[in-house]
Amino acid sequence: MSQLDGKIALVTGGTGALGGAVVDAFLSAGALVHATYIVPDEVPLLQARVGARAARLTCVEADVGRAPEVERLVGGVLARHGRLDALVHLVGGFWGGVAVVDTPEERWDAMLQLNLKTFFLCARAVVPPMQRQRYGRIVVVSARAGVQGTGAHGTGRYAAYAVAKGGIITLAQALAEETRDDGICVNAVAPSTIDTPANRRAMPTADHATWVTPEDIARVVVFLGSPDSAPTSGAVIPVYGRA
Repeated sequence: MSQLDGKIALVTGGTGALGGAVVDAFLSAGALVHATYIVPDEVPLLQARVGARAARLTCVEADVGRAPEVERLVGGVLARHGRLDALVHLVGGFWGGVAVVDTPEERWDAMLQLNLKTFFLCARAVVPPMQRQRYGRIVVVSARAGVQGTGAHGTGRYAAYAVAKGGIITLAQALAEETRDDGICVNAVAPSTIDTPANRRAMPTADHATWVTPEDIARVVVFLGSPDSAPTSGAVIPVYGRA
């Protein structure tokens, strides 16, 4: 049997560059996957990527920064399958390059909303059904900046992003403690710069060979989302490549 045969996974932000790799990896491991999206044009690209495995993929338009939409999303998965085995939360966004004293309030709020609040809403929705079934895996993507408080190569001016990603780690660890007797594991992965087309365009002179690939991250996420990760909860896994 494959690693995730018969498991039901919800991947938020499943049509992005990292999302596509994670969805593909979960499908390859045997899971049935529900993936959220915001941009409709990304859906056929994901379907083309996974090929015949798209028969086990359901794409759902959802703004996971809104509690009613999160409840609708999770409720739909439960109504269809009767259970939810894994949440992989990939929704997030980056903003930086400005000192704390020059950071607009709306930018600060936006980073917390997009990165931290979305995880809070999704985790709050999936934990009760996971507790009832006495099994669950929650994996969230933080960032190296969330661990170190700085950007790439130790540079500053990323406070809003770093605080939001650091908050993700704290929330994951709090959830791990709260659910440690419920058969639920909650872990975070912290990538460095991910080798995506958008990042290459943004940093054309960087050494792209040292960046971590979406596929490398996806393999770590699949392990954390599987039954094999049972001894591990509350961890922050660095996925830095050679950066």
